[in-house]
Amino acid sequence: MLRLLILLPVAAVAWAQAVNLEIDRSRSYIAAATRKGGFLSAFGAGHEHGVLATQWAAAACIDREAVSASRAAVIIPTASLRIDTPEARKLAGLEPGGPDPDDVAKIQQTMLGPKFFAAASHPRIRFQTTEIRRNGDSGLLLKGPLTIRGVTRDISLPVDVSMPAENTFRFEGKFQIKQTDFGMKPESVAGAVTVKDEVDVHVVIFATAAGECR
Repeated sequence: MLRLLILLPVAAVAWAQAVNLEIDRSRSYIAAATRKGGFLSAFGAGHEHGVLATQWAAAACIDREAVSASRAAVIIPTASLRIDTPEARKLAGLEPGGPDPDDVAKIQQTMLGPKFFAAASHPRIRFQTTEIRRNGDSGLLLKGPLTIRGVTRDISLPVDVSMPAENTFRFEGKFQIKQTDFGMKPESVAGAVTVKDEVDVHVVIFATAAGECR
């Protein structure tokens, strides 16, 4: 497994060299939420959906002396995505409930099928930084290409950084993508209830320093 790279602000660390970060997978997650639209959605029709990456790997190196020299990469096996489980909905910031279990099974199959993530032909989702820079007093801005179902688009990920305990760092970032940008057409029922094109992605990482970068 690779380690996730996130860069710390200069004020937060005292290392004299670039370091790797080791992730606490028990507290870290990557989740996404889709929202409902259409005129019937105002009357409670349709559902919002939460999607959780149950497996992912990442590589990380931070250089506090040269922020721009730091780098990050993340890989998610497409087939590891799970929709509308209780954990997925909670971490995506949605209310409990959602579709009934039989519908969830069908939605899961459709989500990984050729109309959407096409897991069989595009087994990995990838993100790699091409630029990392400071963003305010305690934040970072990560930029780079995101590849989903074989389509690549550049994204920007603002990250807030905090230290909840000694040598423990918490990174939280949110960004938005459009399904149509990656060749996916949002679901619609006669135009009355739709899934919005925009998808909100939420990333939370807990990590500790783990040796020099190589």
